[in-house]
Amino acid sequence: MLSDADLRLIEAHHGIQRANTLALRDLTLDTNSPAASAPPIELESMWHRGRFAQSLLAPDGPASDRWRADNAEDLLPFRPHLPSHSPLATDPWRWIANENGLEESGLFTRSLLQWEVFERLRQTGEQQDVIFRLPAWSPPGEATSRPSFLYMTDSGVLHHLIGLPEVVLNSWDKRPPQYRGGTWDGYRQRSWEGFAISCLARAAGVRAHAFYWTAADGEIDLILDWSSSSECWAIEITIGRNKKLKSYFEIGCGEVQATRAILLHNSVVGIPKIKWDRGMARNLEIMTLEEALLEVDAGP
Repeated sequence: MLSDADLRLIEAHHGIQRANTLALRDLTLDTNSPAASAPPIELESMWHRGRFAQSLLAPDGPASDRWRADNAEDLLPFRPHLPSHSPLATDPWRWIANENGLEESGLFTRSLLQWEVFERLRQTGEQQDVIFRLPAWSPPGEATSRPSFLYMTDSGVLHHLIGLPEVVLNSWDKRPPQYRGGTWDGYRQRSWEGFAISCLARAAGVRAHAFYWTAADGEIDLILDWSSSSECWAIEITIGRNKKLKSYFEIGCGEVQATRAILLHNSVVGIPKIKWDRGMARNLEIMTLEEALLEVDAGP
């Protein structure tokens, strides 16, 4: 059974809002706790370990991995009884974790479940804050038939479920052979993408609606449509050392009437080398997640 301390969460925007710093300190544990004197927490560690205080404030990566391994079952909702023909039957949350950051309609098709059963499982995950949906943007007053994207809410739990330890994330360029290849690159990219989207959407709160924009030839990872103004921010998220920006990015910014176009990169990996499609205006702000959180905190 998990204690209250085990269930305490640290949000990325709390440290920035309350301490006005790019490093985060534990703001939820009792001051007599050994963790209260922990050094500042970097967003990179929060991405690797997740938001649960005991995982985030563990003395090292292996200890954080062990805490999540020991407690993951208690952090996840009860496993429902599912038909044996479904790939979700044995371990639904692990299966969903491996599908992190993909379209909900595709997950439903691959699940081999009836829609009512899949919908009930998804609703349970959302109610327990295990997963979240990012809907597609549509013009005001219009409905969209585009599917939502489905993400795991906590990146640390995600990394446990897909079997991605912190030591591998910390040394990605020198990772063991079993973690090489497009599948693992995709897991890492979508994990970073979901973490950044979750951090920014939670920081914006009720002040902005979060969407993604899509067209036939591409998508923009995050649209923040600010409720109290005409501001709309289009945010493309990357973790690679190279980034190709295609013309659809400019088209999407025009369609949503974006007032800011932002390329968000990982502060450890560094600013990517950008390759532009011919003729693009190149009106782009480049920032880290830390910088983007400060911008979202300030608002339009």
